[in-house]
Amino acid sequence: MNRFTFIVNPAAGQGAGKKVFNSLLGELDRTSTSYDIVETTAPGHATEAARAASTPVVVSVGGDGTINEIANGITGSTKTLGIIPAGSGNDFIKSIGVPRRPLQALQTLLQGVTRPVDIGTVRCTTAK
Repeated sequence: MNRFTFIVNPAAGQGAGKKVFNSLLGELDRTSTSYDIVETTAPGHATEAARAASTPVVVSVGGDGTINEIANGITGSTKTLGIIPAGSGNDFIKSIGVPRRPLQALQTLLQGVTRPVDIGTVRCTTAK
């Protein structure tokens, strides 16, 4: 069984982030899942929390912005990104097949289903 750090963005989806996570607590307890919770407080906090996480799986509970921050925080590490959708658009999950329903996404996460995702870096400079 893995241990998880759930990084919850309470501002995601017009306040859905915290509500979504709270709705999953029963399933986490039922499955005796070991987890830590970090609730973000400002832009950039999810990146910092992901870097500091001591668990092998860091889970975004938020939208595309939260996923982006966490991905930036774990890039170059051996940590795995998990996703529980709680944003207003959730565009990224649509492209990689994460279930839209939070409970189904949690069950997929707890089953250890993974898939590789490419990352890239874009640097823009202005011509002088």
